[in-house]
Amino acid sequence: MEDPSTTVLLLLALAGLTAGFVDAVVGGGGLIQLPALLLGLPQAAPVQVLATNKLASICGTTVSSATYFRRVRPDPRTFLPLMALAFVGSALGAAVASLVPREAFEPIVLVALVLVGSYVALRPNLGGATVLRFAGHRHTAAALGVGLVVGFYDGVLGPGTGSFFVVALVALLGYGFLEASAKARMANWATNLAALAVFVPQGAVLWKVGLLMGAANLVGGYAGARTAVARGSGFVRAFFLLVVGAFVVRLGGEVAGWGLSDSVVVVTRWFGGTLLGAGGLGRAYGDAVRAAVARAGLLERRLRSEVEVDLDHADAGRVESELRSRGVDVLETAYGARVRLLLGVDPEEVVRTEGLLAELTAGTARPVVAGQRWVDGSPVVG
Repeated sequence: MEDPSTTVLLLLALAGLTAGFVDAVVGGGGLIQLPALLLGLPQAAPVQVLATNKLASICGTTVSSATYFRRVRPDPRTFLPLMALAFVGSALGAAVASLVPREAFEPIVLVALVLVGSYVALRPNLGGATVLRFAGHRHTAAALGVGLVVGFYDGVLGPGTGSFFVVALVALLGYGFLEASAKARMANWATNLAALAVFVPQGAVLWKVGLLMGAANLVGGYAGARTAVARGSGFVRAFFLLVVGAFVVRLGGEVAGWGLSDSVVVVTRWFGGTLLGAGGLGRAYGDAVRAAVARAGLLERRLRSEVEVDLDHADAGRVESELRSRGVDVLETAYGARVRLLLGVDPEEVVRTEGLLAELTAGTARPVVAGQRWVDGSPVVG
């Protein structure tokens, strides 16, 4: 994969900075960071995007966890077992992630987010102060259960993990939003570490991009944690509702059949003198997004093996035309002393394509598999 340009790296760093701030306050930085990576690194494999996101995230959660620890002083009898079971749960989730269809979870997560957001919004006093619901071993058991369940979810899917930790600690254990956010950051650090323990040995991390975004995420995480501590539980609660609302919009689009995931849609409004109110603005923005998605169309991205073959000038035009007519993607054509074709071939069709080249060139072609890349198909509108 080619190195991203300086402009792309700067935009990814900006996304990491913003994601670090959001994550440090209440979780949900993945709403920003993952789509940015997908847009900025179109040739990266999905596992590389996920692994690089985890590297950047753990930088931010490290500094935000340390900031919360110094300023909030969370009880280690809660956050240590929470972190331990979050690590275990995330590792277990990552191990079975490929066996669990993402589509089966999304409607459940959407309903859970709507219920959680409504529950918090309708109870304005919830999480304003810490009033623990359990004591002793029952409190520890509840913390262990939260760590295991939410950690497992992080390993299988991931989006919203920090927010789920926060609401579980507030609603189930009785913590105020500020203390819950402090413990959630530490548990989220453990789940990120568990994921990296799987991704690093696979060689999936893009270190240059991940460390750059991690440095920005670290700055954002520090600023977010300091802001949350200074503003208190009320600020964290309001930020929580904002992030949950964003998740509901995103997952709602997927479940409704938009076919989108890890996406960011920006709506710009020029004020024309009409005050629409909060409800009117929400409907107007929603209508604009639906219209834009319907007209934009979708590109299907396919993993292809890069097959290079050198041909004589006399044969190149005929062979290229024949390859295209048989559905082979010709990615590049370079003219020099000979003509070099770069073909995009389904990994399972490489052997067949080599046989086709031998047939078309009377056995003179010597194709070489040079690597793999993601190739965009034709856009499908509507």
